[in-house]
Amino acid sequence: MAEFLSECFNAVVKPISNFFAELVTNLIELIINVVNIPIKKCRNKPLRVVLRILSYPVSIAMALAIPILIIIGIVFVVDTANERNIGIESISFNNSEEIHFDLSEKPPLFGFGFNKNDKTEYFIVEFKGNKKQQEKARNRFKPEDVEFVFSDDSIAAVTFETDPGIIDRILEKIPLKSTEMKIGYKITALTEGETVVYIQSVDGKVKSQEFKIIVTS
Repeated sequence: MAEFLSECFNAVVKPISNFFAELVTNLIELIINVVNIPIKKCRNKPLRVVLRILSYPVSIAMALAIPILIIIGIVFVVDTANERNIGIESISFNNSEEIHFDLSEKPPLFGFGFNKNDKTEYFIVEFKGNKKQQEKARNRFKPEDVEFVFSDDSIAAVTFETDPGIIDRILEKIPLKSTEMKIGYKITALTEGETVVYIQSVDGKVKSQEFKIIVTS
């Protein structure tokens, strides 16, 4: 094990440390030479001596700062690239290609009451990226990140399900995968007719399959 670590150090860490050491040394020499140009033109000898003494720590500090800024820049670029990979991979519905409503249908109990004009369903959001990115995307996700699109929005309306009991029953029946999130929603039939529906991310880049809502009376 110790031999393996030594080989790793010699193969990876040592060349990198040597590179940065050489880089800092060259930067110190370069900065000192550049700083000394105006110092040499200074006619006040005591001031020139003071400036030359001060130039060494200033040059060393600047030489050390440059590699640190380079590393910070690399980390920022990598982090930005990772952020771009965080998001929605796909959206899909659990329901069939058609959902039917009959506004004339009454509840079976006593034959009166409200029309059965709403149904609760769910859709699946799958996130892209590695496990860490998927977890980050799941934590960030809000229902407002997606939107329903209707060919005719006068036929039916959709709201996100907020009843905790209903949500628990929905999620209880379907096992969750680490890459997925299941969102409950309620479809409310408004008037007789047909409309095609799909759901998409708010930027329009990711879309689900379409399904049809058919309302009769």
